[in-house]
Amino acid sequence: DASADVILCSEVFEHIPYPLEALEEISRLLKPGGKLIFTCPLGSGQHQVPYHFYGGFTRFWYEKFFPEQGLKIISLEPNGGLFKHIVEMLWRAQPYIINDKNRGLQRWWGRLLQVLMFNLPTLVLVGYEDKKIVEDFTTCFFCIAEKQKPVLVKNSNDEDIT
Repeated sequence: DASADVILCSEVFEHIPYPLEALEEISRLLKPGGKLIFTCPLGSGQHQVPYHFYGGFTRFWYEKFFPEQGLKIISLEPNGGLFKHIVEMLWRAQPYIINDKNRGLQRWWGRLLQVLMFNLPTLVLVGYEDKKIVEDFTTCFFCIAEKQKPVLVKNSNDEDIT
């Protein structure tokens, strides 16, 4: 109990069958004032199948469950937004289109398709992202939280309790 100054947990919780129990365990391990550095995907396809149990953790998940475990959110930032999410989805499709050996898209026109379908849209969409992040479609949130110190109160016998 209360033995860790810092815990880093990145891109794990979607693979845990009972994530709230895991969050409780993380909180138990952190010292009061200890920091949790945490990320979980919001927009990701299935991966590490069959051990992918959850499709996304929203801002509202963090804001509800972290305080319930005595974790004060210091920072909660989206990892990009709508336009970077679109770029990520494009690039996830790329191996199925360009490297499809049955269609011979490795040839010169495959390279042209690469530029027109992936490289140019990436440049344009990332430019839009730099102007405004639409976090509803972020790929994940970066969160830094701090374990709160227990609040001492006096009981009827004037004894400290937490």
